[in-house]
Amino acid sequence: MAGKVVNQKLILEKDVIQSIRSYSFYFYVPNYLENSNGAKIIWQTALEFSKFSNVSIYNYESDGSSEEPFPHEYKELVTHKGPKNNDIIVYPDCIEGNPLEANKVVKFMLCRQYLLNSLGAGFKKKDYVIAYSKTVSKIAPQLHIVSHKLLNLSKYHSIPKKNKVSIYYGKCRLALKNKNIKKLLNHFEEVSILTRSSPKNKDDLYKEIAESMLLISIDPNTNLTHESTLIGTPVYFADGVFKEANDNFNHKHYGYYYDANLAYLSDILDPLNINELKLQTMKVLKNHLASQEKRVRESIASIIDYFERDNCNVKLINLIEEDDKSFYSDKWKCSQTISIKGNTHIIVFHLLRKYPALYPVLKSIYKILKTARDNTTQGVMDTVTSGKLNAKTIDRIKRLIDPKFCLALPRMQVTVGKKKFSGENIRTPKYSSKFKKFILRFLWSL
Repeated sequence: MAGKVVNQKLILEKDVIQSIRSYSFYFYVPNYLENSNGAKIIWQTALEFSKFSNVSIYNYESDGSSEEPFPHEYKELVTHKGPKNNDIIVYPDCIEGNPLEANKVVKFMLCRQYLLNSLGAGFKKKDYVIAYSKTVSKIAPQLHIVSHKLLNLSKYHSIPKKNKVSIYYGKCRLALKNKNIKKLLNHFEEVSILTRSSPKNKDDLYKEIAESMLLISIDPNTNLTHESTLIGTPVYFADGVFKEANDNFNHKHYGYYYDANLAYLSDILDPLNINELKLQTMKVLKNHLASQEKRVRESIASIIDYFERDNCNVKLINLIEEDDKSFYSDKWKCSQTISIKGNTHIIVFHLLRKYPALYPVLKSIYKILKTARDNTTQGVMDTVTSGKLNAKTIDRIKRLIDPKFCLALPRMQVTVGKKKFSGENIRTPKYSSKFKKFILRFLWSL
């Protein structure tokens, strides 16, 4: 009898798989960026969908060149053509409304609405809404995708710990109030400051975290905290706005701490606790990966069933909107969010925390400077395209002023006297841990 039940389940699953293979999904995505988990997730979701259905990936930020920066496994899925009439269009939450004017739209929510730019996703009543995790929405259907590449983080387990703390500034909320970081820094001899663009190399980033006893995350919702625990470094959240969501996450989190006084810091940093953290987080990851194909298949089946029945999602969308607005006002405190990529941004972040009235002033100054820069760039490009410069000079100018060519800058050389200097010779000055600790203590006392 048990054998018959198993066989019936297998037959049913095969029927479902065969049925969903006849449908096509068109993923409308931004550039693939290594330092953006959201961008990587929407690309990976397309790859996971392609195991069970027809999938095309359209990068709306692409210029159509053959040198687009995405991993090779996506090459066969990328298209430069528009969608077919019956394609199901998948938009990430950063796309407002329905720019392709498609009949079947899936909105894949990778972040709560309003938090990053005070804008909503522009849901329509027949959109199918799905959330990446419970930190994004506790109401919408879930599809939590994780990468198999995270298993490679175990190679950092053998790196010995130093009496060191890393502090990560990512997407930070100006309404954050925390007076404990200043005291917490005193427990460690060394301090490492991490931002969204520093270190530039992922390997260097993970080594910094692996050497650290603790990661302090100013960003309340970053995948780097999960990566940190997989490496074996516990995390203290300076901003606990997502504590409830993390406690009820799609998989169990280990090594996440929010306690304001951290009276049990010595227990957290105990080597036995660190070793247990490495084992537990990797075990959870492996179990979650083992069930991933099943979750993806079920999500595809739910999406197809929804559009076959020509459903209307108004009730669910209204609940999501209501919950997001409530979170934004009651917990997020309608705060502006600063994306921190360098030391200057860190100083600006702390100044704006102390003097929030400066935000509109700085924003206006930024707009003026950006307009001036754009006008200057256009003027130079007009000269370039007038035909008065040779091809080699044009190429060098383009590399200097066009962001798409910015990666070429380290290879350019400047001659001073008889000596040649290239971008590779220029290094950001390294400050001592004592100096960094002093500056951070000052900034967090503001």
